[in-house]
Order: sequence, then structure tokens, then C-alpha cells
Amino acid sequence: MASSLVHGARRSVYTSAHSSAPRLLPSTAKLTHGGNIIKNLEERDQSLIEKLTNKRPTRAALKANVDGELAKLKGVAKRASLINLDLARDLVRAWGVDKLHDATVLDLYSGPGTIANALLELKNVKQVVAVENAARYLPFLERIQETDNRLKIHAVDPFTWEAYSEIEDAGVLKDVPIVPFERATHPNLFITGQLPANKFGEQLFVQLVSAAATGGKMWLYKYGRLQMGLTMENSFLDKISKPPGESGHAKLAVLLPTVAKFSEMKVDLPFNLNNFHSPRGNYEPVSVLVTPHTECRVKNFDALEYLARNMFIAKRSSWKKALAATTVGADNLIQPLLAKGIPDEARVMDLTQEQWVTIADTFDAWPFRPETLFDLGAFEALY
Repeated sequence: MASSLVHGARRSVYTSAHSSAPRLLPSTAKLTHGGNIIKNLEERDQSLIEKLTNKRPTRAALKANVDGELAKLKGVAKRASLINLDLARDLVRAWGVDKLHDATVLDLYSGPGTIANALLELKNVKQVVAVENAARYLPFLERIQETDNRLKIHAVDPFTWEAYSEIEDAGVLKDVPIVPFERATHPNLFITGQLPANKFGEQLFVQLVSAAATGGKMWLYKYGRLQMGLTMENSFLDKISKPPGESGHAKLAVLLPTVAKFSEMKVDLPFNLNNFHSPRGNYEPVSVLVTPHTECRVKNFDALEYLARNMFIAKRSSWKKALAATTVGADNLIQPLLAKGIPDEARVMDLTQEQWVTIADTFDAWPFRPETLFDLGAFEALY
């Protein structure tokens, strides 16, 4: 088992660029979450976990989840963990993992390892790194590892920067070649994941995508233009893709398409006991393939983020009024922008992505724009 981290404040991928290197603890450190040792497992569940650790089912039984042991454990709140291996197979092929070469795949929020199992069935997959910190799922991952040593387990929270720096420090990615970001998508590195249906899952997604705006200078994008295959709540997909002018069109639908393309996969994921572990709530999972653009479509992503954050406060107002309110003197940009074709009477929520790019690039070139555009607290409040 890989060493675990003791987390303090939850530091995100995006904000880690402004943070010091993580402090790794020895392998004897206890797994914690949010600075507190995990205590939320019932005694019944804990005894089951201890029992499961010592059992070795056949690989076929493990893959099919027919032993029924998982059903005896409670699910993790706001997590939709897949247990249907056939659906997992459909997902990894829809994402195109079977077309990669000697692939290293990071599987975020692995749950009991159903997607990891589907990945390990592919002969072109060199290794799978399960990033999962829920104690109830770790024995299931360990049992998969006993049957296939291509699985590596990192018992850390995928939300934190430490999760990825520890993977690199462990040498897991040492054989992954560096591919220039402007070339084709990375042929050897891929990320899969089942995002939690809460603000942390949404924030993680936005941060992982936004990191691509640096063109290969931040996070794992330094290895190249890697793709991500993710499951998420359908309402969040709406939030990041709702067209201009429609009710629900929001900041994220302006920001993220400048960095990457989102393709919804045609894989039906019915949310029931046959497909997911302990399904609760009105959850509608969907699958998305994220492909970063070769370059960000706006010259300064921080400038676009600054404007979208401030102008969407009054999204039903005229863009001219909203722009003028962003900072002192910004009203001086209105006439140049009208000359560039920004519609005179358009509301903030009506602006197309191309128009947002024009406004952001003009604002960024303005000598009197604020020197500091990025605000960590405001960025996290986007969700």
C-alpha cells in the first residue's frame, strides 16, 4: 500500500501553483480527511472491512461483484461509485482508452475498483493508479491488486494537490514520455474519474480543466495534452455547457470552453442498485470526455475569469453597464468594443464565447486594467 497523507486544509490543484510543496509523512501515517482521522464507519462496517481484507475470491467473482460483500457496506455520501463491469467496459472504450499505447491511467475516486478492473482488461494499459481515500473501498482495491500488479493504490484525496505530487514522487510517472502540448493528445497518459456530486467534485473539475489554460506549464499537463474521461451529475454538465441566452447560462459555460472541448458519451448510466453502490438521492450520472485545446482561445485566462466573475453578478443587465462596474475607467472600453462588433443592447448572459474573448482580450491589453486579476476566494466561489 502506498503511503498516506495527513491533510490539513484542502488545497486544490489550481491553487497549488501558489502553495509550498506538500509534506509527505511515512507509510505508517494514518489516513485522514480534512485533518481528522476517519471515524465515520460504523463498527459493523469496520469489522466487515477487516474480514474482507483476509479473503481472496476468484478474479471472476471479484469482477462481477457477485459475492455480495459490497452491498453490506454503506455508500459514501454524494458519490456514485459504479459496480456494473459491463458499463465500465463501455465507458473506457467510449473514452478511447483502448486506442492508447502502453497507457498509464489515473483513476480518480476509484470506489471499489470497477472502472479500474475494466481498464486492467485492456492489454494496452500498462498501469492503473487508483486514487481513492474512502477506507471502505480500499480492501476491494487491494484484492484487485493481488490479482493484477499493474494496479497501484494511492490512498489520498484526489481533490488535493498532494495526491498528484505523491504519485510523481513515488516514480509512477517516470516512464511517461513528455509530448509537446501543441501536438496530438497524449498517447500514453489518461485520467478517468467518478466526480462527487457536490461542490468539491465541481471545483475539482473546473480546476483540472482550467490548469490546461497554461498550455502545458501546470499540473500533469507538463507531460502533454492529456484527456480525461469523467462521470458527473447531469445538472453540472448543464452548468458548464448551457448556451448563451438560455436560463441557467453561467460563468463556467463562458470560461471552460475556451480551454477544452467537452464531449458527452452515449453511454446510458441508470442510477440503480444494479449499476451503482448504495445509490441514494435523485442523481443522474453522465459521462464526458475532456479534450484540451492546443492553446487557450483567450490571451489571458485570468482576465476572462475576472470579467465573467464580476459581470455575471448582473447577468441580465446590459454588458456595457456590467463592464463599467468591473473597475474604475472600464467604461472607456465600451466604444472600442462596439467598434469591434459587440452588440449594443446585448445582456451579459447573451454574449457568445467569441464576444467574451474579444472583450477579455481588449480588457487585458488595456494599460489601466487591475494588476491583480486572480482572486482565490472569488475563484472558489464560482461553484
